[in-house]
Amino acid sequence: MTEKFIVLASVSPIIAIIAENGLGFIGICAMNLGTLMVTIIEAMLIVAGAGEIEELTEDEIQRFEYFASHPLTINSASACELENSGLFTTFRAASLSDYISRNGPVLSVRELAAVDGFDISIAQALSHFVSFAETAVEVGNWSMDSEFQTSVTSRGLDASGQNSLSWLSCAKVRNGQRLYFNAGAGGLGEQTPKPGNISLSSFTLSCGAHLPKSNIKLYLGDFNARFGQGVILWNTLLIDSATSVNSLVLRPSGLAVSHSSKGNYANTGAGISWTGRSFSISAALGLPGLKSSLIAISAGRKPPGAGFEPMLNINWWGRHCTLGLSSVTSLTAGPSGQLVTSSISTDFRSCLRGADLAGELALTFATSSSATSPPPASISARLACALPVGEVFKAGALLGYSPDKHLVRIVAQADAPKGHHFSVGTSFTKRKNDCTARIDCTALFKWADIVRWEIRLKDDFTFLQPQNQVHSGRTMLSAVWAEHWTTSLMAACSKASEWGLAIFLEQAYRSESFLSAHLRAGIFSIDDWDGRIYFYEYDIPGRFTVPALYGRGYWISAHLNALITRYFRLAFRLAYKDYGLMEPGTRKASVLEARLSFTSNF
Repeated sequence: MTEKFIVLASVSPIIAIIAENGLGFIGICAMNLGTLMVTIIEAMLIVAGAGEIEELTEDEIQRFEYFASHPLTINSASACELENSGLFTTFRAASLSDYISRNGPVLSVRELAAVDGFDISIAQALSHFVSFAETAVEVGNWSMDSEFQTSVTSRGLDASGQNSLSWLSCAKVRNGQRLYFNAGAGGLGEQTPKPGNISLSSFTLSCGAHLPKSNIKLYLGDFNARFGQGVILWNTLLIDSATSVNSLVLRPSGLAVSHSSKGNYANTGAGISWTGRSFSISAALGLPGLKSSLIAISAGRKPPGAGFEPMLNINWWGRHCTLGLSSVTSLTAGPSGQLVTSSISTDFRSCLRGADLAGELALTFATSSSATSPPPASISARLACALPVGEVFKAGALLGYSPDKHLVRIVAQADAPKGHHFSVGTSFTKRKNDCTARIDCTALFKWADIVRWEIRLKDDFTFLQPQNQVHSGRTMLSAVWAEHWTTSLMAACSKASEWGLAIFLEQAYRSESFLSAHLRAGIFSIDDWDGRIYFYEYDIPGRFTVPALYGRGYWISAHLNALITRYFRLAFRLAYKDYGLMEPGTRKASVLEARLSFTSNF
């Protein structure tokens, strides 16, 4: 999501409300320290350094879902495996590997929190995705996941309505951490109003192999390449909220196979990485535009053409710091000729007496075959720190500079032993045509693991042209009133040129790993597009829905995720939105949406 989205949905994960994955239900988990109750959605955000679920991409969501059902055995994993899992930064992977080699296996959350670069919140969050067993599961065991999804969307229920149908099918085969194979394809068809052909809209094909004796990993097809702190190459959405101290310290995570069923947010090509005792080397060749060209050819359209993108990354780590050197060159065909863009950067990450420091300096230049385009050159930099103050408080700051954006962000947060959380963040962003300032405050209260109350207030100010100011606030109150039942009430308001309001009531049911269900009904009145409101809604596995509420009307949605047998799971979502509270001349078409997912695991 871009910064133009003024009112973002807070995650507001609820005790005992479930966010499902493709293999099982994931809900509230009590940490073995007995001090902080963390839902799996909260755990995802802490590990990723995000403030909101909307900041995570589809690939990141599915990666977390995979490790929630297939925990990574950290005591037997190498530093390369820890890093390539995406659950650990380069520094944390090196620090944890060094700790295990010197002191033996890590056996608890408390011990993990004592390792350099970790703290109690990170350790508790990681416990959702890792195993403290001393040996890994037998690597000779093969596992396979397959999934089929289909959805129908109808805009307007009369004869002139517009209907669309989509489908997605994928299969993933794994042999522990040694071999991974993923294939998937999706289609989309428009019927307006006569039925039309469903054309290919997405596909993914990726595989990865780990050669343990030589400590080499190979990647082919779709892969992720995340180098540096985000200045050079970060092929997922950059986190840009001001609600989490962890979000200030973006960091490299190397090459990894893509877990996405659609192949979104991934490079296409081939890569190889090698890890030594204290350094690693990764090289890859991306082919940007290749998949878009193949999809266009399958639909009978003219392909846009593919480019070349060679990448190189070298990382060195010691006990208290890591240093990286990255180079990325992109060759693409533009309207005025061949365009070559090249970047080289150096980045660092360190942990000194509990304080996280991270930074990057990058030089980027471009050349074009067009005589009218002189080769520009630019420098980008970012410097961030996250500093714990005692056992409760944490503060952080980020300075960012690039030719098109200057950024300053300061965040302070407090986490009380009972699970209460408070944070306040401020940020100032200057671009060529505007300046934006943001103030973001969040308070979360928990009582006896039964009642949860979250309040969030946000102000966005836009200076220069056009001048604008948007206020927003939201609050959620939820209560676990029976063993399997949770009721939640949420209200959000916004103020741009006019006030807007949205309210919903949700009832959720969860019965361990067998069944979860959600029923939500709400009403909204928002006349200003700049004040539109977003609410996160549960969806079928591997997807999440963040609809924009704008206009006047009401909506209702139902979600069901059920275990049919030991190996099969069925998920279903049905949603209806109606703009019946608007005047007939301005009323928008109602929207009916249905999605179905069938998942198997062997």
